[in-house]
Formats: sequence, C-alpha cells, structure tokens
Amino acid sequence: MIYSINTIFLIIFIIVNIVLRLFSIEGATFIEGADSSQYINPAINIINHGSFSGSNDSLFTIGTPLYSMLLLIPIKIFGFNSALSVIVLIQCVLLFTTGMLSRLILCQIFESRKGGYLIQGLVIFNPNSLITAHLIQSETLFTLFLTIMLFYSFCLIKNPSVRNSIFVGIFCGLLALIRPAGLYFALIMPIFIFAAYMAQSSKSEIKKYVKFSFLTAITSILIMTPWYARNYIETDKFFLSSNSGYYLRDQYIQLLKIGRGWNEKESIDYIDNKTRDYYERNKIDPSCLTKLRHWSCNDALSRAIVGGIINEPFRYHAHALLESWSYLYFSGGASNFRNYLGISGKNKIVSFQKDKHDGFNGIISLIRSIDYPYLYILLLTTSFSVITRIYGAIGVYYLIKNRNYWPYLIILLGIVMLSMGMYLYLGQSRFRVPIEPILMFFTVAGLLGKKGVKYSAPTN
Repeated sequence: MIYSINTIFLIIFIIVNIVLRLFSIEGATFIEGADSSQYINPAINIINHGSFSGSNDSLFTIGTPLYSMLLLIPIKIFGFNSALSVIVLIQCVLLFTTGMLSRLILCQIFESRKGGYLIQGLVIFNPNSLITAHLIQSETLFTLFLTIMLFYSFCLIKNPSVRNSIFVGIFCGLLALIRPAGLYFALIMPIFIFAAYMAQSSKSEIKKYVKFSFLTAITSILIMTPWYARNYIETDKFFLSSNSGYYLRDQYIQLLKIGRGWNEKESIDYIDNKTRDYYERNKIDPSCLTKLRHWSCNDALSRAIVGGIINEPFRYHAHALLESWSYLYFSGGASNFRNYLGISGKNKIVSFQKDKHDGFNGIISLIRSIDYPYLYILLLTTSFSVITRIYGAIGVYYLIKNRNYWPYLIILLGIVMLSMGMYLYLGQSRFRVPIEPILMFFTVAGLLGKKGVKYSAPTN
C-alpha cells in the first residue's frame, strides 16, 4: 500500500512537472527567478576563476554560499543553458523529498496513515511550492532543510538526546548558510525547543532541557562560523551577510507605499534624502549612498533605515503589516505561473507594484484588467490558499484543545510567527514557501478534526 500510493504520487508529480517545463518560455528558470543572478554569479565564478565572488568579480558578501554551491554542480557538468533543466529536476526531487518528510513528521504525532499521505500530497502539489521549484530561488532547498530541522526538533521533544540536539543545531546552522534569514532560526529555535520542553515536563528537569537547548545553539554557531571567518578574513569585519541594510530599505519602501499611499519613486526619493541627511550628520562616506549592499556601508545603512522605520506612525505599521501578512498567507503564486508560462499581463503587475498604493480598490482594478488565462490561474491558486488557511485555522484550534500537542504546537507556531516577523512588510507567496509544510500540517489536522478522527496522544 505504501509503495503504491508513493508510486502514484511520483507518477503524477513527474507528469505535472514535465508539462510545466514543456510549456515554459525559454530561459524562464533563470529569467523569472527572483534574485537568480545573486546565486548564479558566485557559482559561475567558482567554475571560471576558482573564487567565490559576485558580479564583476566583486567580493561576494550579500548572501551565503550553500545554494550557489548546489547550483555550481549541474552548471559545471552540463554548462549553464543545459543545466537549467537539471536544476529544475534537482529542485523537484527536493520538493518531493520534503513531502515525504512532512508525512513522517505528521505520523510522529498522529496515528493516521491517510493523514500522512494527505499532507504529502498537499506539499508536493502545492501550487506555490511547485512553481517555485522551477525557478532559481533558494526557497526549495531552504524548505527541505527547515523540514528536516523540524523533524529532528520533534524527535528531540519525544526523545531528548545529544544526537537529536546536534542534528537540530546542524540544520539550523545550514539554514543560515542557504539564506541569511536562516540566522533567526539558529538564534531562536533553541528558545522554542526549551519552551516546548517546559510545556510537557516538570520544572525539576529544567537543567537537562537547558543543556539540550544550549547544545543546539552551540552546534548551529559552529556550522555558521566558517562563513563568518571567511568574511572576517576578507574584510576585517565579523558578519554573516552585508544585505541587511538593503533588505531593511526594501521594507521601508513598502511601509511608505502602504502607510502613506505613495508610489515607489516617491518612497525611494524620501528614503534616499533621509539617508543622505543621516550620513552627513554622522560623517559617513557619501559613496555609501550608491553602494547599498557593500559590506563597508551595511551597518550605516541599517542604522539610518531603522531610525526612519521606528519614527513612522503606528497606524502606518499596522496597515502595512495587515496587508503584508494577507499577501503572505493568501496569495497563491499565480504571478510565477504567469511569468514561467509566458502568459501576458506581467507589465500590469509591474505597474501595480510601482504606482501609488490604492489598497483593495487597486487590487480590484488589477483583477478586472488582467486576461482570462492569468485570471483562471489566480483564482485557482488563491482558492487553494484560502481553503487550506480555513482548515488550517480549524487544525490549530483542535491542537490547542489537546494539551498533549502543545509542545509541538509551540514549535510550529513559533516558526510561523518568526517567518511573519522576518518578512514584515514584504509579504508575498514566495516567502511562504518554507512554511508551506507547516501550514499543510495545520490543514490536515483541521480536516481530521472536522471528520471526528480521534487524535492519538503522542508518547514522550
């Protein structure tokens, strides 16, 4: 039975991905992948020059190395153009593996084989995750490692041991080496694990749980240390990535667009003027105004942007966060499908993003203006997101009702809320990909609970 269902899943999965690939426009994997050159350039430079560098042979500090190291293998073997299909194949394998791991995670807690296969299907055929696997973006690899880390976190709750603590720490550290945002997991997961322990055990064992949480933290730090050391050797500064200031600037742009109702140009001009004033007051090198992602300017840019963000009125933050998190949870990835398949309408989305923000009215106007093929994709993908969010909310409710699941729920909700905090005002379907397995976990819990399936209390 296990092999037959997995075989059916695999056959359908292969067919769906072949069809997607056959109907994609030429070069879409690279062209339509967000920040694809950020990952491709270091991979190509390693092959051609033997150095991990960015564009124009500049020192690569705006990201972390692991995804580029994955890309360089097929590029080295097949060449860039032929490697694109191989990269899609590799990432589809990663997605399918994530689905299988999600089934194992659910079965750690629930004695429901059907539920296990259901979450596997929802993960591998999730429209958002499926189309992302066809693009040069680090989310698919990040999702797999996050799911592995989650699996060992649950093992650690059920069976506290040095081995499980080390594995959680290893994959927390590796997350930071795939995307700089993974640093937050390395810093905060030990706290979530400790909180999960305290939710299920007596306070007399607190020393043991502090030990395992501390071991997780130390392991993750050791995994990240080589990249910190490399950056220190090259720059005399100790940091993971020099992209934080630029990323905060993007956050501020979106905050102004939504909060103040400005267009993109107005927001950028305002921020640039405030940044210039900050640099002049603090005697910062004026060249940093144009070197937004350079390691020598990152700290100054970060301080300037944070100061501006903090001074914005509370109502702007509330409005921007509400809209951002709505996009994060309910957008379905339709734009990626449209771009990948070459369906018309991309220029309308670009204009929508750059023009003056008009909230819900702007969204309605956009929907009315787009062509039918894209509209159908938009409706299908958004419907999937909305329906799974509804059942997911039911699932969270059922999990809260049963105290046996609280330790696991602390970790699951902790990761979801951490992701919300990481992306703040920049919510979009792409950034939801890493937490899709968790959201599908909640969805399956909701479906099982709605049908009256009795949960099996996990053994500790």
